Amino acid sequence: MKMLIVGVSLFFVAGCETAGSIAEAKSNGVAAMFSCEQVKSMFSAYDRDKSSWAQLNEIAKISGYDVSNMDITKNAASYYESVKNSTNLALMLKGCEPI
Repeated sequence: MKMLIVGVSLFFVAGCETAGSIAEAKSNGVAAMFSCEQVKSMFSAYDRDKSSWAQLNEIAKISGYDVSNMDITKNAASYYESVKNSTNLALMLKGCEPI
């Protein structure tokens, strides 16, 4: 009986660890897969061509900026400050210097 209790306890502890790891990975976002320099480089590409929707989408994916509410009738440059703030937040969460 004790072995069953120990086994069940270990199962629940392992489940909590896995859930914690999944939640942590989700909160880190895609930026966790890139180095600080890669994130900064992608932002720099958008910074050089603020009218590029392609560059905006790339940095938005990495920084966690929500593109679902973007108005494509606007110029991509109109999102610059928001994307920069999002990129800085992603960099700081990684322990990197902001832009």
